[in-house]
Order: sequence, then structure tokens, then C-alpha cells
Amino acid sequence: MQVKLMSEWVTNFLAAIFSMTIILSVLSEDIQSIVTNTIFVAVLFAFQRRLILNNNALITKSQFVLLGKTIHVFNRQSIDLSAITEAVLTQRRYKYDLNITYEQGGGHKISHFSFWRQGELVKKLLAMSSVNYVFKTSAKQHTQSINKSERGNATKETVSDIFHLNSFRPTDIKTHHSILRFALPLPDNKKKVVFSVVGVCLFFAITVVVSAQNWMAGCVFLSVAYLSYWLTRAYLCNQYYFIAQSPQSDIIVNSDSLSLPALLFEDRQARELNKEQVRDIRVQWNYYIAGSLTDNWTHDKVKRPYVVNLTFFTDKGVTLPLNDMGVNGQPLLLALTHNQYPVSIEKTDKQALPILTHVRIAVIFAIVGIVISSLIRFI
Repeated sequence: MQVKLMSEWVTNFLAAIFSMTIILSVLSEDIQSIVTNTIFVAVLFAFQRRLILNNNALITKSQFVLLGKTIHVFNRQSIDLSAITEAVLTQRRYKYDLNITYEQGGGHKISHFSFWRQGELVKKLLAMSSVNYVFKTSAKQHTQSINKSERGNATKETVSDIFHLNSFRPTDIKTHHSILRFALPLPDNKKKVVFSVVGVCLFFAITVVVSAQNWMAGCVFLSVAYLSYWLTRAYLCNQYYFIAQSPQSDIIVNSDSLSLPALLFEDRQARELNKEQVRDIRVQWNYYIAGSLTDNWTHDKVKRPYVVNLTFFTDKGVTLPLNDMGVNGQPLLLALTHNQYPVSIEKTDKQALPILTHVRIAVIFAIVGIVISSLIRFI
């Protein structure tokens, strides 16, 4: 038994639309366009991506099939039915989402599948496979934080919806999550050192411009002053948050305990917590705009989710806030929600990935410097 996945419906829909190009090519009597468009539409129609029940396993297969014969299989994933620990089927009007959690390679993985208007067929497949699943008729509880600023409880479905888990490959539920020390907040007592270094670099830049009238060298010193802030900040944070007595810098998420490293607490002491000692894990996220280069060499604006703030509230203290630069937020949230820790999530108006703004400023400075240098040489 097999069910079409959403990606196959999409390619079939595109194939139906592009079929019109064949008609237009015939009307224009362009033989080359007829052949090219026919091959392109045939490839789209030949694409198949199915969820298949085969003996004691659920198999997802991506392949090209022409006239009932398999031409090429380019992706295949098998999930042993005995390894499945949880299955959740969620209905979103005509769209159905299936999240399957299973054991593989000594750890847990989660796979996400989407279907179009095939809810009864998916239920029949799960029933035939004897997999116990939970059916939810509304996704509002899981996705209320996606486009609203309301705080709600996060689940695996919420994390999947916001961070767009790749359905072509399973996502590992990791135990260890590394923290980058240089990306943590700069301590107040270290800010003077950073600004002093920046001030010295600015002084040299101004001196070179005023005394030698060398704008090129001045721009170089200005760039160095700009970079010195980030380099000095990263160095000081890396040194400050390295604790020799407790060098461990990983968050360890187990089913019944949570280990938080000493660098996250003001008293610089590590915490070993039971699940009952974790009161809340507050998460704020927002989109940032990322440019992507399309096939026609144009840039499209793509929204990508970013964890702006992640803070642990426990019976043994509150941690420093983390973001996606300090820790990879998606795997951490997936592990926390999988092990049913209390996670609350909300969309915030705070800027996501603020370093992008500084990168753009640096690019503008570089362009302006090149323009000024070219004008000086021309004049």
C-alpha cells in the first residue's frame, strides 16, 4: 500500500501547468521548443515520492517512473515498524502532516511527511501497519506562535512547522548541544576594554587622514577599527566563559535529566537538573531575510527562522540568554520538546541575526572606499 506525498502533488501540478508550453510551441511550429518542453513535462510527470507500507517497514521512495517502469530511484528511506515510538497525524484543512519518531542507530530520529486530501488513506495505511498514532484535527494549538506574538507551549509539531524540518531525510534528536563561548553576551566589565581598542584604531585612522591626507590608509584603519570590535569581543568572551574548574560547554538533554554548563550561570557553577526542576524554557524567535540566487541569476528574499532568545528558568537559577549563534536552536528545541520539557515559544519583533546589519554596513563602507579611491585617482 502506498500514499502520494505532497512533493509529488506539487510536481504533477507544475507538469499540468507547463503542458501549456507544449501547445504554444506547437502553435509557433518551433520544433526545438516542442522537444525541450515535452521532455521537461515528461520528467515532472515521471517524478514520484510515496510513503509505502512494505512488510514490516514504512518506506519513503523518490523515483522516476515512466509507463509503469522505474527508471531511477534517487532517494530511499526505511523505518522499521518495531522501531516507531510515536506517530502524530495532524489535519490542516486539506493538508495532513505526519510526524513519526523512531529509534535508529542507538538514538531517536523524527521524520515529517505531508499529504494532500489523503487523510483516510493515510489512516488506513497506519491501521494496516498496526502503528498507534494520535490524530489531531486542528493545528492551531501547535502553530499559534508562527505568525502571532502570543506565547504558547511548544511541541515537536511547532518546531517542525517553524523551522521547516527537511522531509527528505530524518532529523536526529541529539543529546549533546555545544555552546560557542565567543557568541555569548559580553560581560559589562569587559566593555571598556573593547571600546578602548576601537578608540585606538579610530585615533590612528583620524591621524592618518588629517596629517597625511591619505584617504585610502584612513579607510583601511577605519575597517580595522570596525573589525577590532568583533575580534576583541569574541576573544574576551571566549576567555571569560572558559571556566577551568568546569570546562564542559555542552547542554545535555536526557529523557529525565538536564545538564546545564557552568558558563550559563552567574555563580559559574554547573547544574544537574531533574525534569521537575525545570520551570520553563522561554524561546523567542523571528525571521531574518536571506538572499538566494535563483536560476535566472536574480536574488529572491527568503525568510528564515532564527532563535533570538532562549532562556532556562529552573529551581536552581536562571541562565544567560542564548541565540542561534551561541547554540544551534532547532536541534536543541527538538530534543527538549521530544523529551517533553516545558517549552514556551513566541514570535518577537526583536531583530534576528543582528550581525547581518553590521556585515551590510561593512560592505557599504568597502564600496564607498573603492568609489572614493577611484575618484581620487581619476581626478
